[in-house]
Parts: sequence; C-alpha cells; structure tokens
Amino acid sequence: MSSYDRRVHAYRADLADVALRGQVDAARFVAPQPYHLMAPLADLHRAPRLDAEVESQALFGEAVQVYEVADGWAWVQLQEDGYVGYLPAEAVKPGHIEATHRVWATSTPLFPEATLKAPTTKFLYFWSQVRVIGDRGRYAEIEGGGWLWKDHLRPLDTHEPDYVKTAQRFLESPYLWGGKSSRGLDCSALQQLALRAAGHGAARDSDMQWAEGGPGLGQVLAPDSPRQRGDLLFWQGHCAIALDAQQVLNATAGHLATVIEPFDEIDGRARQDSPEGLLGLRRLA
Repeated sequence: MSSYDRRVHAYRADLADVALRGQVDAARFVAPQPYHLMAPLADLHRAPRLDAEVESQALFGEAVQVYEVADGWAWVQLQEDGYVGYLPAEAVKPGHIEATHRVWATSTPLFPEATLKAPTTKFLYFWSQVRVIGDRGRYAEIEGGGWLWKDHLRPLDTHEPDYVKTAQRFLESPYLWGGKSSRGLDCSALQQLALRAAGHGAARDSDMQWAEGGPGLGQVLAPDSPRQRGDLLFWQGHCAIALDAQQVLNATAGHLATVIEPFDEIDGRARQDSPEGLLGLRRLA
C-alpha cells in the first residue's frame, strides 16, 4: 500500500500521474495536460459530485494539471500548491495564461465594460492571476474578457513581506471549510495566502504547514516559547498567527469568521478536541 498523500499526489486505483509510475499501484498512468481556471472561483471536491466535501478552492487564472475529464468533472492537480481533487469541467480551459498581474484587493468586480456603472455579478479574489492586454483610464482589460480596476492589481512579481498585515486584511471574512477567498476561507488558507504573498511557498493544510521541512517556514519552537508578532501557531487541525504575546489572528469555526482573539481563548477551544493543546510555533526569520 502506498504511503503517498492523496491530497498532493494524483493517484487512484484506476488512474495515476505518470510521474508516480513504479511508486504507486494504478491500472493506468497518464501525463497531465495543462489547463487554467477560467471561473472566478471554483470548489475543489474530494469526489466528482456537487455534494462531495470541498477540500480547497482554485482561483481565476490558476494553472491546473488535468489527468481526466469525464461526466462533467475534471480530475486535477493545482499547480501552485499541488492539491488534488475534482473541479467542474466547465470551470477549466485548456492551455495556460501568461499572467502579468495578480489581484491584490481581497475582492474586485470584473466589469463587462470599462465603467463603474456596468452591471456585473462576477468578482475576482486576492491572489488570482490575470493577463492584462489593454487599458482605458483607470481600468485594465484582461485576457478572457472583462475590465478590472487598475489599483486593485499588482505586477506578478509583487510581494508584501509583512504577512501579518496581509492576513489582517481578511478580518471579518466568513470562515468556510476549504475556502480560499474573502467570500470564505479556513485557517490554513488564511496563512497560505498571506505567506505566499510574502514569497513563502506555504502548503495548503495546517498539518502540512506544521510538518514542512527546511527553512521555508522558519524554525520550530516549543509550545511554551514566548510568542511574538508573526509566529505561526499550530494545534491539531488548526493554526493561527500571533499578533503579540497575547493576541492571535485566525479564521475559526468557533466564531465562523476571521477574528482577533486572546491566545487563551483559542487554546481553550482547541483543547476541547485535542487535550495536548498547542503543538508548537514556527518563527520566520
């Protein structure tokens, strides 16, 4: 039996990534095909059903590797963080965009015309990738159609080193299991988005972030270490960012929102499910 993590390794009994040949058991191995997300936001499901658990989300312009398209579903691997799951086939398009910018606002309307009065129901979200192909006044035209407010975009190579500041921009956003945008996000997505905007290649889930080796997410400190701003705090199944020795920022089901709260409060909730409490801290240099 394979010990590979199905969240980040594309394999099933009937089909697997050709890169895993000889490492996992599968009836057939295929090379993935490059696609990209053309929907503003799409749920990544555990199984090819709308009622299957949503484990993550994909953002507009995100590169995806597609292994299979069948019955209205695409079995994919997100290129940015390697997460594997099922997207509605209509949400993806073959090929990839040569992105020039990222959305830097937590959300921004995608207008059909370069005017604030153009009616729209579409929004793009922080960290989405777009290719700007034209401009008109304060609007940028993007590949695929539509106009975005220029001030809500940043060049693709932009970074914000202060990931605490970035995470605080999501305050009061709803908590949503598997969510990855200001419409709703979970604890590890909040950290992942903020850290990636700072140039750190953070994994998707809290256990992955806690277990990551190397210097990517800093040094590991004992749970009783004095906390300071920017420390990444990990419990079993949850994570948060320290604002100082006493206050933390986290997206939590306890409030169904992204909130600032005392460390003792969040630690008390965590201990109800996992008596050992805080596993430890990661401190970036």
